[in-house]
Amino acid sequence: MVNLSKGALAKGHEVTVACTENSVDGYGNYPEHIESLRDLKVPLVFLDSTFSRDQAKNRLASETLHSQMVRDCPDLIHCHSSIPSLVAMKATSGLKNKIPILQTMHGWGIYKTAEQEAQDISILERVDHIVSISKSSENLLIQKGLSNTCRSVIFNGLPSVPVIETDSNDEHILLINSLKEEGKKIIGVVGTIDSRKNQSLVMDALSVLPQDLKINAFFIGEGKDLESYREKAKKLGISKRVAFTGYKAAARSFIGEFDLLVSASLSEGAAPLAVLEAFADKTLVLASDTPENKEAVEDSQNGFLFRSGDAQNLSEKIQQSLRCENKKEILDSAYDLFSRHFTGKQTLQNYLELYNRLVTQGH
Repeated sequence: MVNLSKGALAKGHEVTVACTENSVDGYGNYPEHIESLRDLKVPLVFLDSTFSRDQAKNRLASETLHSQMVRDCPDLIHCHSSIPSLVAMKATSGLKNKIPILQTMHGWGIYKTAEQEAQDISILERVDHIVSISKSSENLLIQKGLSNTCRSVIFNGLPSVPVIETDSNDEHILLINSLKEEGKKIIGVVGTIDSRKNQSLVMDALSVLPQDLKINAFFIGEGKDLESYREKAKKLGISKRVAFTGYKAAARSFIGEFDLLVSASLSEGAAPLAVLEAFADKTLVLASDTPENKEAVEDSQNGFLFRSGDAQNLSEKIQQSLRCENKKEILDSAYDLFSRHFTGKQTLQNYLELYNRLVTQGH
């Protein structure tokens, strides 16, 4: 959203961002994103809550948004999940002008109840346009019963270089450099520490690696159960080989320091951003063979894939990846794919063209 806002402002458009005020079940705002929007002088409207499915909260959020639009009516609303779209539809009802509502479906989620799935599909049927961030994500929506044909695929784009540089005196950067001097290979895992990202599987794989293999792993990301992961590392006997850094604002900068980035995610809306960042930073990638990852990673061509959920296969693929003899060709192929399809510039262009089309059709 920050990059889309910045790009739209650069093209002379006006932007207002409505965001949730309180986190719900781990979903919330990133403080640095809010700060970046404020630095851009983007007006912010805080709603309570666009993450909750509580009808009273949704109604309050829509009323707050409606009062904002009465004063300053937008030409288009871009939502990033189904409940925000529901709030937007309620907020725009009764307004004189038709306001197109676009929703980007970033990921379906694997913990929805049947009722929640039905609600989300119902909402998606009523928005003016749906953007999926991968073809496999769009196919999943169709499998779930979506019939709305006003849809397209726009990949999530990224800057070619890290936006925030890490401090050279960061304790974990210093540790990585020290381990490299000792001849150790560095494996990195980036993302919120939770069951969906499946860092637990990576730990299982590390525990069955040959003891003489000089490898250390860094898990970059926050998580409410972080201590339980540290305890598991102790039980597996790999505490000396792993480090949990917690949240890092400059997480992207760490990726270039890794010899191998591992993504064991069970589910994503598209290839994890960390995978694409590794492509951009010319770091080897090993990812689970989910449909989303397979849209970006071609095994042994621009990265490596392992059988999702299989710790033994992951362990074997870690060894294969680090011993590959055509590393330069693989990295060059990955960077070429990133440059052609996954840059922020390409994503911005695709969205601005879609915005213009929807607004033009609405008038």
